[in-house]
Amino acid sequence: MKSKVSKAIYPTVNSDLPQTYIQGSKTKSLYSVSHMLSHLAEPEDFDKDDRCWMYPSRIAKEHQAEFAMFVDELMEESQGKRKEPHLSAYRHHLEQLLLNLTQALFQNKWLLVSQDEAAFRGDQQYIAAGWQYRTMKAALKYLEADGLIYLRIGKMFTDQPLRTRVFPTPALSPYLYQFLFGAEQVFEGPYVVVNNPSEMWLQINGAAELMEEAELAKINNFLKDHDWGAKAPVRLIYNTDPFHGGRLYTPYQNLPSRKIDIRKHTLIDGEPLCEVDFSANQLRLQLAVLHGEDAGNGPYEDIAMISGIFDREKIKAFIVRAIGSNSRHKAAGSCRKIGISVTEFNTLEAATLALYPMLKLFIGWTHQGQNLEGQILKKVMLKGVDDGVVCLPVHDAIAVQQKHELWAVKAMTTAWTEAVGCNVKPRLKVDRAT
Repeated sequence: MKSKVSKAIYPTVNSDLPQTYIQGSKTKSLYSVSHMLSHLAEPEDFDKDDRCWMYPSRIAKEHQAEFAMFVDELMEESQGKRKEPHLSAYRHHLEQLLLNLTQALFQNKWLLVSQDEAAFRGDQQYIAAGWQYRTMKAALKYLEADGLIYLRIGKMFTDQPLRTRVFPTPALSPYLYQFLFGAEQVFEGPYVVVNNPSEMWLQINGAAELMEEAELAKINNFLKDHDWGAKAPVRLIYNTDPFHGGRLYTPYQNLPSRKIDIRKHTLIDGEPLCEVDFSANQLRLQLAVLHGEDAGNGPYEDIAMISGIFDREKIKAFIVRAIGSNSRHKAAGSCRKIGISVTEFNTLEAATLALYPMLKLFIGWTHQGQNLEGQILKKVMLKGVDDGVVCLPVHDAIAVQQKHELWAVKAMTTAWTEAVGCNVKPRLKVDRAT
């Protein structure tokens, strides 16, 4: 950073200082998370899972003074000769970029920002937020010129354009760490999103969507007064329409958890959390819904014993692709890309069908399974609202404060059993930070 910003002193978190512990778990968690983030490499940039979208955001009240001071110094460097109302507009765009970059840093993902003037006139998200093409471009130009962001220009493709991607450089990241638990998305609907509605869906005028919008509004109206990492609304997103697969989505579930488990080191309302996870859920759901069959206590372990392949992640990856793909050929191709050989694929298929001959592979059942998962987790979250328990969806799991672990196990078991409509019970496991 140039001039004053490089000399500014901002609140930092140091595990060796006594004041680190004065604020309790939240400050210790911030140090732990920021320390782990600093050791992560720049995110990959291959597909949509490596990127996150820009949303209207704000800074939590307890961080407003520090954030305003930070933006003041950046404005002093970059505002030039702007006068009102252009000066306030520029500051607003700069703030929005910084808050979204903070969440992108937290998720270790590239932030998608449109640099196409037409998108600012046609993208409903940009229109609703009041973002302007020239002002956004000016703010990005300053951040890049000052070495504060990496910027990769978007490209035009026939099917779908790729937007410009940005990510904080090591010059900016340390200044954003203090806002990791303060940057949050604005809680505004719609909370049910149908990306590509089918003709059938359009013909019935979205009656179910309206019902689910009210349910998601109830959930978000409860959640917005609470606190957690990567705070943002929970949205129910359908790729095509509610006749196909839909999932609950919130940025919390994108926090890193594989190479470094940052996600479970975060907090809910300042207290340690745990994630209660449905075990082998797609396999269990299909067997229970279609055949009333129980998959047993450890289906992946049972498949390992028969196949002789003792790699749980590889077995899980095979099952997910075999159930989700609509052809054997596509499933095999997808498995090869992640290192499952043809021989292993054949062996795992034979072992799976030997154990579960009623299981339907290669029929694209994942859409139905995801829809069921979404409905089950939504029901748990609605009960959480009634019982005053914060629940965050994580694919086929729920994150809650550790003190609510038993509540989550009971609520998830009840919702799952009611959804499948038979006496089969799910199996759940509880994960905490290690």
